[in-house]
Amino acid sequence: MLDFYSPELRLAIEVDGAIHDRKALADRQRERFLIENHIAIVRLRNELVIREPVHAADQIRVAVEMRRR
Repeated sequence: MLDFYSPELRLAIEVDGAIHDRKALADRQRERFLIENHIAIVRLRNELVIREPVHAADQIRVAVEMRRR
């Protein structure tokens, strides 16, 4: 399941924590599906979102700007 998705931008945001380390195969399959359907993916670690939320938001902002072009 995606953490956030913008159908308008075809942009998925994944916030990955330790659980994702154990679900690598499922993550790869989902990522392949998204790429095949021209959906961009931004992956952020939980730690980054918690410790450096401004940096995490900047990464999302850049991805949004790129998708709007």
